[in-house]
Amino acid sequence: MIPGNVILVAVDNSSYSQYLVTYAKNAARATGKAVYLVHVVDPREYNILHNSALLEKSMLAEEKLATYRMKGIAKTLEKEGVSDVLWTVCYGDARHWLVKLANLANVSTVVVGAKGAHHTTFNRVGHMARYVMSWADKNVVIARETSKQGMFV
Repeated sequence: MIPGNVILVAVDNSSYSQYLVTYAKNAARATGKAVYLVHVVDPREYNILHNSALLEKSMLAEEKLATYRMKGIAKTLEKEGVSDVLWTVCYGDARHWLVKLANLANVSTVVVGAKGAHHTTFNRVGHMARYVMSWADKNVVIARETSKQGMFV
């Protein structure tokens, strides 16, 4: 890939991710860039599951759902004119993975949600978006859904 030719998009298994994908699709089509979808399974979100078999089963289910969703998103993006779509599922701290991937030479822009997977009713930017914005050495777009416009960036 050409340096700076990828838009990195943090997705989760929520419907909210579709707003981020739509933003990335429009940007990719306008600039000819590739889209790289990333879903991070964070074991810390399952820390209430003390049974290791249940923990592993829950994380594997999340990975399978993420894989299924990203394959569908990739097909849709390609049909809608995005030249290249990549995707991956990682395990670990999502903040660290997103910054690590954002700082790769071929990434130009990072798209993250304002509130993340467990978005609340508050109108503040979440810890994930703030962390990525602080540590990524690329442009970071923090997108949020609004009821009237569908999406505000």
